[in-house]
Amino acid sequence: MKRVIKHIIALLFVFILLTVNLFATTLDELEDKKDDIENSIQEGKEELEHKEASLEELNASLEKINTELQQTSLIVEGFETQLVAKQTQIEEEQKRLDQAILDQEKYKTQAIERIKVMYEYGDSGYIDVLIESKNITDFFTRLEYLNEIVEYDDQMFEKLAQIELEIQTTKAKLVTEHAELEHLKAEAELHKNSLEALVSQQNALMKTIENDKELLLQQLDEWKKAEAELDQLIIKKLNESNLKYAGGELSWPVGGHYYISSYFATRIHPIYGYVESHTGLDIPAPYGTNVTAAANGVVISSRWSNSYGNVIVIDHGSGYATLYAHNSKRLVSEGDTVTRGQVIANIGSTGWSTGNHLHFGVQVGGKWVNPLDYFE
Repeated sequence: MKRVIKHIIALLFVFILLTVNLFATTLDELEDKKDDIENSIQEGKEELEHKEASLEELNASLEKINTELQQTSLIVEGFETQLVAKQTQIEEEQKRLDQAILDQEKYKTQAIERIKVMYEYGDSGYIDVLIESKNITDFFTRLEYLNEIVEYDDQMFEKLAQIELEIQTTKAKLVTEHAELEHLKAEAELHKNSLEALVSQQNALMKTIENDKELLLQQLDEWKKAEAELDQLIIKKLNESNLKYAGGELSWPVGGHYYISSYFATRIHPIYGYVESHTGLDIPAPYGTNVTAAANGVVISSRWSNSYGNVIVIDHGSGYATLYAHNSKRLVSEGDTVTRGQVIANIGSTGWSTGNHLHFGVQVGGKWVNPLDYFE
């Protein structure tokens, strides 16, 4: 669909230019046709601005997505760190559990042996030990020894109970930690899925932006080509003048203001951002500053242009012409004879302009040339 639209636009340009060639015979008619094209260009510029605004919204959305992607990545990394930590804890608890089981088996074996002794000899075994005492000292020694055995037996059974409780507690803790681990895994997977969805969305948005930019640049390029071809027709008409150039170098058109903000060269358009050939000099000056004619000549155009704003073109003869654009006010009319240094306009910022300045252009033999090569 976009390709079809592009071809239709291209055919429209051809039709416009053919119409100009067939029916436009005077400079006024050519300039009227240029006004028509400039109106179309202006509409295209407005559409471009609208799409640029849409692109800005998409870029803002992309920034939010990138921020969310970064946050999600940090969350996923955090979950992964916790997963590793939990796994390490589980392994450590498993080692403790294994050791506790070994200790339990050991104490069980000792307890069984102790119970067997008590079962075989009963209480009489303890009494016989005391009766066999050789003296009173030996009696109390044996009694203390027997008490220690009984106390040890009690500690043994208490220890067994503690070990059993520890085993049960450890098992419960492992079950809980295992459940937490599974929960963390599920959350991590959920965030990863969200991250993948955001990446896909970002790629789709980037593709949309690139396609929109490509289409806008193609349309803009077609409009600029049409405008350039019409400019050539106007220049050709200017060259039909019978005036003879008086000779000499040009005078600076904005007295006292010699700073140049944009030179005669290829540049990035200050409003729309595309690459263009800048066909003159941009000379900044305060609003209302006088603009003077660079040489003697006849005003062949004093009009409004969507791109140039208030623009004046002076024919100096022999194929020489100068252009003065973006003025706030035009002080001469078409057909007026002007002299070098005469005030013809006031500085402004009309048309496609970003600030008060004069766009000054020089044509020689039907081509734009660098004005700096023609000044005193």
